[in-house]
Amino acid sequence: MNLLIIGSGGREHAFADCLRRDAPDATIYAAPGNPGMLGAAELVDIAAGDTAGLLDFAAARRIDLTVVGPEAPLAAGIADRFAEAGLPVFGPDRAGARSFFKAIGFTDQDLAKPLIGVAHCWIEVTPCNFNHRRLAEKVKEGVRAAGGTPLEFISISVTDGIAMGTEGMKSSLVSREVIADSIELVCRGHLFDGLVAITGCDKTSPAAAMALTRLNIPSLILYSGSIMPGEYNGRKLTVQDAYEAIGAYNAGRIDREELRGIENYACPGAGACGGQFTANTMSTAFEMLGISPMGFNGIPAVDLKKEEAARECGRLVMQLLE
Repeated sequence: MNLLIIGSGGREHAFADCLRRDAPDATIYAAPGNPGMLGAAELVDIAAGDTAGLLDFAAARRIDLTVVGPEAPLAAGIADRFAEAGLPVFGPDRAGARSFFKAIGFTDQDLAKPLIGVAHCWIEVTPCNFNHRRLAEKVKEGVRAAGGTPLEFISISVTDGIAMGTEGMKSSLVSREVIADSIELVCRGHLFDGLVAITGCDKTSPAAAMALTRLNIPSLILYSGSIMPGEYNGRKLTVQDAYEAIGAYNAGRIDREELRGIENYACPGAGACGGQFTANTMSTAFEMLGISPMGFNGIPAVDLKKEEAARECGRLVMQLLE
């Protein structure tokens, strides 16, 4: 078994480690001459940009498997050339796995690039996460533009604003663990090279941070944004006004019609609770801690700038791989 590793960055080291374990007699070549984490690799004095030279070397040495590091856009170009020349970029042992990817529509060129998970918690229950699928599409655009292959997947959410005051609230803290576990398992199980996690309502944010910490791969979090204020009878509203209206109605200070009006207009669309509650507080903390890009989380959910922020997150995670 002959392995050629081009560049350095992350996933290729995992391939090399697995090869050393499962095929100790294999020969590992590294080009350009950068031993990095490759230990006993034989260094090849061919520049990473010399695609023709690398192709000739691979053919002459009967390379069984070529692994390209995640440098973009260089890596994508090399992977394309190797695939066009009929030289295996991943090798025969993973043919079954590639069949599953190809059923979805991925190509050899896609699979030769860094695989970036795009996790979110879209759910048709709450406005907090209602824009996640739209933002995920923008993140994926950014990943593709920067030379990666995005892979979208969904976790769950339990919304405190609906669950509290009922038996459902017993599910809230548990959901944090389920979300963290599900993100970790999908990324770990499929050996993703990086991750962008989109979060919204309360437990999704700490859960995503827990998953990122456990995974320890290049990753970041994008908070999907706060809701815009509602309006009723000329008065600006948040969901807090709806809860206060319950007390006012029970105290006889407002009638049922006003209560219903506040209920109907307090939350006008997508976005997390409009106040410095858990979701917005954690989103601010994430920016200060460097978990989220500075200035991105504060953009409201329905602001068109949020889509550009999401696209930029896709580009940024590719930079984190370098």
